[in-house]
Amino acid sequence: MILSKISPILKVTPCPTTSPLSKIRTSPVHSVPFPPFLVIFAKPLAMVSATVIGRGARFAWGRIAAAKKTELKKKWTKWLWITGGVMGGCVGWGYASHVKECPYTGRRKFVALSTEQINRIAEEALEGLLEEYEEDIVENNNLLYQQVTKVANRILEGNKDIPEIFGKNWTILLVNKDIENAFVLPTGHIFVFKGMWDLCSNDGKLNEDKLGIILGHEMAHAILGHTAEKLSRSSLIESCLLVPMAVMWAFVPSDGIAFITHWFISKVVDICIELPFSREIESEADSFGLKLAAKACFDVREAPAFWMSTKLMAEMNATLEECTKDNADIVDADSYRTLELYLSTHPADDTRHKQLQESMKEALAIRQECRCPHLDSDYDPCKLVDQMREWWDDNKDALIKDTIEAKQSRRLRNTGVPLAIPDLNREKNYNEEKPGTSYAVQVFNIFKAGLIQGKD
Repeated sequence: MILSKISPILKVTPCPTTSPLSKIRTSPVHSVPFPPFLVIFAKPLAMVSATVIGRGARFAWGRIAAAKKTELKKKWTKWLWITGGVMGGCVGWGYASHVKECPYTGRRKFVALSTEQINRIAEEALEGLLEEYEEDIVENNNLLYQQVTKVANRILEGNKDIPEIFGKNWTILLVNKDIENAFVLPTGHIFVFKGMWDLCSNDGKLNEDKLGIILGHEMAHAILGHTAEKLSRSSLIESCLLVPMAVMWAFVPSDGIAFITHWFISKVVDICIELPFSREIESEADSFGLKLAAKACFDVREAPAFWMSTKLMAEMNATLEECTKDNADIVDADSYRTLELYLSTHPADDTRHKQLQESMKEALAIRQECRCPHLDSDYDPCKLVDQMREWWDDNKDALIKDTIEAKQSRRLRNTGVPLAIPDLNREKNYNEEKPGTSYAVQVFNIFKAGLIQGKD
């Protein structure tokens, strides 16, 4: 049984003190019945409805005689405007009645789902995840599981003055997959993949501060209700587009052109509305999660350093992988990254690093208010990443050459020619491929282990 492998972690009790994060601010929210299935399936329902209504109207209009069309236009134009006005008013009222102010960030947001509704949605998602990773859930008596639980408990204990903390049944699920990911469901189920544990570890020892930053970010999503807000916002957008899309399908004479137009408008909405909002709430989770980690007395300096190292590893990995491609064309990396920023659900690593660095003074002040132990002034994680950057700049050409030679050697070896893989006289060859491990992670780990020495 999967449930025998997991158990709830620390159940904190309410703290009578107020949160130092911000003053609690609320605004009245009118309760209006809003079936959760309408929110979940808003996009496909809106697309199908607009297509069916618009095509039906077009075909029906095409069968009417010209004289009759003129008569109907005069008769129905007024009522169409009235109907459109009423529908617009209903949408506006529905939006205004579900806007509330976040008590921790002060941002006003539209949320059409209640806590009970979003929990039902999350429970269904949990069942699917448990089924998907049934064979990979780590037992709760495993050492790695206990280490992750220790980090999560520190965040919960340090932030138990927040109502959403003690209002959830927090549970850790460690998944034995080489995936660098972690996420938290609105119900409080914290999924951490083994690949994320590896990323937050040095020489097989977990860096609790780094994992605390990651879990703080993911738990911030659950505390701030980002899932409910994102689903509500998506359903609102699709509801607003329903009538214009139906009109488009009615007036465009060709189904093919109408389909392409519909697809194009959907993509424009995604790029101009949905994706910027997704990046906004990710930045909000970064900021609030940093405060959660600070109150739990983690070393918050690991936050900007993490995104510095992530950017560096992505650059290293892209460079080393690109040089092994057959007949690889030289691409404009800067242009590609710029395009990627607009199409990404998350802010760029550079952006996240800068934003977290700007929040560092406030985070350190929170640690001081919470009487956390003083940080080691001789240790600076950002400086370590800077050293790795200098080493990469100095050794990039040699690594590229070694990687190309290693690939050629493996190719010859696969044809039966016994050739050794060049290792630049190092104790460990970073080109020996490990399943699920990128070039950059291997090089980065070797650097941290001291097998490859950086600049003195």
